[in-house]
Amino acid sequence: MTNALEDHVSTVSIGGRKISNLRFADDIDGLAGNEDKLVNLVKCLDETSTRYGMEISAEKTKLMRNSDESIKAKIVVVGQQLETAQQFKYLELQRKIQAAEMRCFRRVLDISYIDHVTNEEVNRRGRQHLGRYEDLLSTVKKRKLKWYDHTTRSCGLSKTILQGTVQGKRRRGRQRKRWTDNIAEWTGKTFAQTQALGHDSDKWRLLLRCSTMQRPYNPGGLWDR
Repeated sequence: MTNALEDHVSTVSIGGRKISNLRFADDIDGLAGNEDKLVNLVKCLDETSTRYGMEISAEKTKLMRNSDESIKAKIVVVGQQLETAQQFKYLELQRKIQAAEMRCFRRVLDISYIDHVTNEEVNRRGRQHLGRYEDLLSTVKKRKLKWYDHTTRSCGLSKTILQGTVQGKRRRGRQRKRWTDNIAEWTGKTFAQTQALGHDSDKWRLLLRCSTMQRPYNPGGLWDR
């Protein structure tokens, strides 16, 4: 990645810091300020990958623009033109986590869907067998809030991206949910308030305990399909 970006000059600024790419596990998001820069970035990545005996998957690689305008340039990887995505679809995390947890309970307790046992009853029986138990959603919330607190008190790239802004305006209509929206929803605090609380360990631990005790979605009484 370092070799591929050697000749790429980033024009994307977040909080005053130039950023050319974001990486998570085996995924990479390349950032470019205009179409010419984007074409050059993809070309550099493609050529560098080939030089090291690797190949970019054109099927899994998508283009996306942070505006209402479409990408006009024809960008090709291994002979295939890359598709432009209007949006990336993310699962409704909270409901999916709780639905997965309920499926595990049903499997362990050998309760079939055709038995017409509600999720509330399955949950009650499951907790009888497990005893003291922290549900998966509370675990996810706790870890995400802890990472948020850690990032707030750090000075690295994660904090720059979390607190920084980019040029332009958000589009009209219903806005897409942002990563920090969960923090506000779970804590009942604004972004500025959570940033301030993040520097006080005692107050943040108290807020963490109160936030993870709340469950925004109760599956009891609903059928798990």
